Amino acid sequence: MNKNIQKWVIILAPLVLICGILFNKVLFEDYQFQGGDSLSPKAVRMGIENATHEFAEYPLWMPWLFSGMPSVHSFQNISEYYLPHLLMKGLMAFGLSQFWEFIFHFIFAALGMIVLLQYLKVEDSVAFFGGITYMMMPYLVTMIVHGHGSQMMTTAFIPWVMWAIIRLKGFPNWSNMGILALLMGLQLQRAHVQIAYYTWMLVGLYLVMEIIFNYVNKKAEFTRVIMWSIPAFVLAISMSMWIYLPATSYTPFSIRGAGGGGGTGLEYATQWSFSMGEMLTFLNPSYYGFGGATYWGNMPFTDYPNYMGILVLLFAIYGIFTYKDRFRIFLITASVFALLLSFGHHFKHFYQFFYDFFPYFNKFRVPVMILVLLQFNVVVMAALGLNDLIKKIKNGDSDLKRFFILGGVLFFLLVLLNGLFDSIAEFGKRSNPLLNTMRADLMSADTLRVGILLLLGMGSIYAISRKWLSEFTGIGIITLLAIIDVGIVDKMIIEPAPESYRTSTLKKEEFMHAYLKEDSIIRFLQSDTSKFRILPLGALERENRWSAFQIESVSGYHPAKMGNYNELMTKMGWNYPGILQMLNVKYLISQEKLEHRLFRLVHEGSLYVPDQYVNAFVYQFNGFTNRFFFAKNVSTLHEDVIFTQMKTPGFSPLENSFTAEKLPQFNYDVSASVELVAWSPNSIKMKTISPSIQFLVMSEIYYPNGWEITGHPEMEIFEVNNALRGIIIPEGEFEFEMVFVPTDLKYGTIFTWASLLLILGLIAMPIIKKK
Repeated sequence: MNKNIQKWVIILAPLVLICGILFNKVLFEDYQFQGGDSLSPKAVRMGIENATHEFAEYPLWMPWLFSGMPSVHSFQNISEYYLPHLLMKGLMAFGLSQFWEFIFHFIFAALGMIVLLQYLKVEDSVAFFGGITYMMMPYLVTMIVHGHGSQMMTTAFIPWVMWAIIRLKGFPNWSNMGILALLMGLQLQRAHVQIAYYTWMLVGLYLVMEIIFNYVNKKAEFTRVIMWSIPAFVLAISMSMWIYLPATSYTPFSIRGAGGGGGTGLEYATQWSFSMGEMLTFLNPSYYGFGGATYWGNMPFTDYPNYMGILVLLFAIYGIFTYKDRFRIFLITASVFALLLSFGHHFKHFYQFFYDFFPYFNKFRVPVMILVLLQFNVVVMAALGLNDLIKKIKNGDSDLKRFFILGGVLFFLLVLLNGLFDSIAEFGKRSNPLLNTMRADLMSADTLRVGILLLLGMGSIYAISRKWLSEFTGIGIITLLAIIDVGIVDKMIIEPAPESYRTSTLKKEEFMHAYLKEDSIIRFLQSDTSKFRILPLGALERENRWSAFQIESVSGYHPAKMGNYNELMTKMGWNYPGILQMLNVKYLISQEKLEHRLFRLVHEGSLYVPDQYVNAFVYQFNGFTNRFFFAKNVSTLHEDVIFTQMKTPGFSPLENSFTAEKLPQFNYDVSASVELVAWSPNSIKMKTISPSIQFLVMSEIYYPNGWEITGHPEMEIFEVNNALRGIIIPEGEFEFEMVFVPTDLKYGTIFTWASLLLILGLIAMPIIKKK
């Protein structure tokens, strides 16, 4: 076997083994992670797949959530637009489970770190230490456990992107430019915008600092770096245009961009702000509890500690205090920036500067998420620090006082914090006698474990320096200790102990099967072949399970729902019968019995909610109105006045509807009729017969970018009642089709494939030149 291939086989084998141990129940038993953020995407995906099969086209419009919204534009089920996923689908056709896509990205993350560290002239064994600790970072594991797979997969690209930009800086050529563009483009395609944005911030800071270093040293290299980098960035963005061109088109009409200037409010955006005190979890993962009920920090809640490993922390701190080369100054600077930004409202003015002046930054929430950059930097610094130690020992320098002093300080802090925990910990509103005892026990247990591993790691370095252990064996032991350290934390995240007061998302597959299988309520709703929507009440209101069965709901959960629809929900709610009429609501679904003159019980039966079947009730709305109807009167009013008018008692959209735009003249005629000829998520075909010009109101959500009437470019679609669509219908018999054909997606797709071909051509240039 070729030595290079043999080397990578040796590297890959333990990476696969560790993934197999961590996720053995998912890979080899009938278990799946089934948290709320895992179930909802599966339901939506099932609905989209079933609709694609039924209507022979991908549903670009998704009618099952919030009465209808775009799918690709709102980042819903866009794995199909991530090129590596298409390769994974090919493997799945041969029986490989979809979870392997996550495993491949864990390994990809580790390999990226190894390649980066090797490029930085780190010893192979130390590079492996860095790769495996990055792969096992609790942050990455948590994302999979709690249903944020795209977040983990996007993070896996960070070391690869940094390797590519450093390589381009060192060897600027077309091929390296293409490699950087490809990696950044694929990361953007994975579509966790916030993590990708943070990666670009890291790359941007690297380039800015290189420019500063070159300017100080009076070198002209920085112009060369910029000249080669900018085209790569443009190509990367172009390669992801089939996602981001529709998304940027949609954003002004979503809650992320509707209204003045867009974005989320600062207070809302900074709810999950890290605190200075919680930096102690870098040292002891259980200092602030361990997520769930035991957590007592400042964030609303969390599922994991931001722990990186005690040996990783030790070697990183040592790396800071050794050589002050340019790259380490960059790592330190980037880490400080990431840490300060993670503080959010605890360091308000600093965060607000980025919020106010950095493009799109105000659309992000959860400031603590940026700690992923800190964790990446710490792993890189740890590998550099360990490499420094090994080189120092190799060169015969046995003076390791600084290292052992740092290790001693960390050990002292561990013991001190544990001893003072009862007196300095302030649980505040989260105080509970039982939980407080558990928190103290967790703290003590982790102090003992982390302390022992710290001493063993320091002992291994000492043994290497005394030649009691070979360099390879010593680093192997240190790597094993780091694996044990972080692996224990990972396992606590993956499989919380029953007595931990934390909910496990790891459940038997039978629960997932039940979630995606019809129950009594679903079967009843499916038996009604008319066009209608449902209004789930209570805890069911934020449920997306209906999507799996293509049942249209007026509610659900989505972080970027339509802005006009959100305003309708916020200002009107569901307490007005006229609103239920205009939204085509036919059934209410409730877990409780109701008594109301406008609703009558039509079915009672089992309904599956996560982990169990419950008894539920279906009530039919007596004021149910057809999906399509002719309006008797339409008044032109200001948007706010329209809401006021709809709140008046007795409001009925059939009698009076409203537009903000003046309509052409029409004459309502009771004999006019409308017939639904054909329907699919992307197309509505209708036939009308009328003795005069009419105004047809469609209980379909208004979105200006994409919906059009084929063959009739002169026909305008109006916004009715601040949410619905309406069109002027000519007299006589008229048949038309309203289709969703967003040109932004079409042009974005052209950009993507053209850019990809160009990028591949750039990468292949050295091969072409040789020929």
